[in-house]
Amino acid sequence: MSDFSSQFCHKIHIKTFGSAVLASILLFLCSCQPSSEKLASGTLLGYLQLDNSLLEISEVATGLEVPWDLDASEEGKLWFTEVSGRLFCLDLQTLEKKEILKLDDVLAKKSYGLLGMAVHPEKGHVFLHYTFGIPKNANEESVMSRLVRYDISESGLENRLILLDSLPGNTFHNGSRILIVGDLIYFSLGDVGKVDQAQSVDFL
Repeated sequence: MSDFSSQFCHKIHIKTFGSAVLASILLFLCSCQPSSEKLASGTLLGYLQLDNSLLEISEVATGLEVPWDLDASEEGKLWFTEVSGRLFCLDLQTLEKKEILKLDDVLAKKSYGLLGMAVHPEKGHVFLHYTFGIPKNANEESVMSRLVRYDISESGLENRLILLDSLPGNTFHNGSRILIVGDLIYFSLGDVGKVDQAQSVDFL
């Protein structure tokens, strides 16, 4: 088998829910130098050849319900979310999965809920973007969203801080992606159904 040290190594978790197949893809870029930590391999499912790269497909976590976003910026760990509002951290050496947070104010239905997530290991922060509801009448809720920050501690997450609140939302196209570059946070939001204003800097 060819050397994986200078190739992309993908580990894909696939779980079947009834007739639907849910796949979450975990992408690692292996450096040319040997890693200081040996990662657990999980349950091997097979291989996939793409040009000069050989992808190893392994199951690394089970019992998930609509996993959504993931972050591997902290060495040896994989942070990932479920749309329902749960945040997990997976130890890539032992494959132990730990629930870190369960949001109690998230509004999660189909394609909206806990969406964007990013981890800043150097600063010890986790950033989350999720939808929540504001009562509209007896039978309806207005969908809004917010961007929050938590401090990472030994006991979990603490010191919740709302960075952006009551962002326009909808039952679809809420976004989102969060990218950390140095001391800056780049945050993208979906068009929330207002496609004619998707490129407007005045929309928010």
